[in-house]
Amino acid sequence: MNDNRLLIQQAGEAVKAGDTTKAHALLMQAVRHDADDYVAWLGLARVTASPQASLEYAQRAISLKPDDALAQKILKWAEGRSAGQQVSGSASQRVSGAAGQQVSRSAGQQVSQLDKQEETKPAKLAAWDWRR
Repeated sequence: MNDNRLLIQQAGEAVKAGDTTKAHALLMQAVRHDADDYVAWLGLARVTASPQASLEYAQRAISLKPDDALAQKILKWAEGRSAGQQVSGSASQRVSGAAGQQVSRSAGQQVSQLDKQEETKPAKLAAWDWRR
């Protein structure tokens, strides 16, 4: 088993044990080792707490494997998550009267930048269902 498959397997076990923080760290290690591993990017999309980062990770996976049905499914899920965040975020800005500044990052930005900007609070997942 290659290093990335082992890291992804360990991440799946961490999710099953309820430790999405550990899963996130393992998957980040996997994409640092091989930035073209679309399965690791899909895993990151599922375990990250940040809806925006989730969308970017899913977009990265799609850019690597555009015809993959699972990647397309997770992208749609991430788009819904991100859209929900944008709606509630803009409502908060209207209520508070604060002028918000939108920051966008492309899906192709370096992993280290995403890792620094992303929330570390783990997302709750019912199952590690994306793994093949």
